[in-house]
Formats: sequence, structure tokens, C-alpha cells
Amino acid sequence: MPTRLEQELRKRGWSKSELARRSATNQTAVIDIVNGRMVPGANSVVMQRIACALNWDGAPSWLLEEAKGATVRRRSAESAAEKTTESCEGGGHPTPRR
Repeated sequence: MPTRLEQELRKRGWSKSELARRSATNQTAVIDIVNGRMVPGANSVVMQRIACALNWDGAPSWLLEEAKGATVRRRSAESAAEKTTESCEGGGHPTPRR
């Protein structure tokens, strides 16, 4: 069963390289995460960057769970500003709000 992350990549037609570029994350790290060889912490900067690049509206750790036909939510600019203390501006880098 694919993970939600794999499902999101397929849905967008993105390669792992494209995700790495859009999330400003090391390509090897992205490949290892997608292939299940690396499991970063739920609130790690890497997972936050990936979630931002995908406009993901759930916990970043949910991207690593099996998809199982679950409804995938995307973060709108308005809901992201209301729900989090971080933003995805600056190429997918979460930055503290001021």
C-alpha cells in the first residue's frame, strides 16, 4: 500500500527530485523518506518542508502513513495562516511568524 506521500507525488506528477527541489531538501533524504529507508521525526524540519511544498493540511507525519483511500487535504493559504504558527513562504521553508 503506498503512503500518502507517494500518493501526493503521483497525483501531482512530481518526481522525488522535484519534491526535493520544491521543499529545499536534500534529494537523497527525500528519496530515502519516500522509499521508507528513513523515517524522520514527526515535527522535523524536513517533514515540515515537504508538507509545505505539498500544501498539506494535516500533520506532516500523516504523509508517511499508508494512504488506504483516505481523503487527502491540502492547505489553503488562509487556513495555513489560521491553523499554524509557521508559514511555508520562502520556497517551502517553515519560518516563525512575527
